[in-house]
Amino acid sequence: MSHELGHGEGCIICQRVEDGAPVLLGIRDEPNDEHDSGWQFLCGGDHEDGDDPPILSCLDSVIRCEPHLEMFLAQPIGAAIERPSEVHAFERTDVPEPDGEFVCGNCEEVHHGLPMDWHMYRPDYYREDEADQWTLDEDTAVWRSDTDSHFFYRAMLQLPVVNGPKAVHFSVWVTVSGHNFAAVQHLLAHGAEGEITAPFFGWLSNQLPAYPDTLNLKTNVFFVPGAPFPIVELEQSEHPLAIAQHKGIDLARLHEIIAASE
Repeated sequence: MSHELGHGEGCIICQRVEDGAPVLLGIRDEPNDEHDSGWQFLCGGDHEDGDDPPILSCLDSVIRCEPHLEMFLAQPIGAAIERPSEVHAFERTDVPEPDGEFVCGNCEEVHHGLPMDWHMYRPDYYREDEADQWTLDEDTAVWRSDTDSHFFYRAMLQLPVVNGPKAVHFSVWVTVSGHNFAAVQHLLAHGAEGEITAPFFGWLSNQLPAYPDTLNLKTNVFFVPGAPFPIVELEQSEHPLAIAQHKGIDLARLHEIIAASE
């Protein structure tokens, strides 16, 4: 990484991030001088053994490697972000849950805070008059006819909320090729989830609230060991949903999504 600094461009990274490890933790402290942004970007590992001294770096260099950090740079002193893996969305850990309550459409119980999780029960292509052609469970769906087949995975699409306590999570369906579906199912059946190392292509198969037509947006699907669902990353485009995933949304936009889903 380049370490040439301009005004307010300095930041601290750990040696592991310098060596290519993903940033999993970010903290913004009071800047030391005019060149310091106050940000520290760390790998999330244990740094107490002294073998990983802090390194002065440049924000531009870090953002080139970790573009999803850019949406948080303007957040105030004291901001903190974290994610469990490099394919998960960053979430603010310094922001309290907002006031309010809502009735969950899934469990029909009252929850406090804002609704941050939406569950799409099946692909939007499902039709009751074709029910006998579908095989559906919690994680997969298959549609078959005499001449064709389509294969779907349930996956998690995340929208970071730059000034909110959590990311928005949409449990969606994506359609994938028969070849990739068969290969993944074979590995899962043999307990070899860790061998699914590369993302594979899929088409988003649900319409999401508050966005123009989201059916058939191009995606990449990542399997993360230990995660309940694969993670969906939209390919970058000018579609508002793709921009929202890569640039983040604010609480005002979150309220628009909530209103559109009611």
